[in-house]
Amino acid sequence: MTPRLLLSTPSGCTGVRFSKRRKTDKNFHSYPWLLHRMTYKRKGQHLMRVRGYKEKGNIDTPLELAIRNETDRYSLAMLAIDSLKSVLGNKGSATRETLLNRRTQAMNYAYECGEDPDDFVNWTWNY
Repeated sequence: MTPRLLLSTPSGCTGVRFSKRRKTDKNFHSYPWLLHRMTYKRKGQHLMRVRGYKEKGNIDTPLELAIRNETDRYSLAMLAIDSLKSVLGNKGSATRETLLNRRTQAMNYAYECGEDPDDFVNWTWNY
């Protein structure tokens, strides 16, 4: 399927909605460049930031691989805080630092033990 066909699907975003003057962050399940290719003729395409698979990693745990590709929960939350810096000012800095520390702890644990931390592996949705 060509990018042109993907953009003209009924479930696709209209040009009017897409070109609003807002930055958007996407966590894509594949290569980030693929999403950029599919939207290359859209007016607001330069406002879109895509995180996805970058072919970074080795024999890693699932969380380690996500961290290396910046698609983990910590990196995405920090990206959101960074995107809202003009609104939040420095109010998000403590949360961002906590996320950065937790991400570093998770990487260190995976490196030392060869598995993801228990709070990641045994996490359940309570709802």
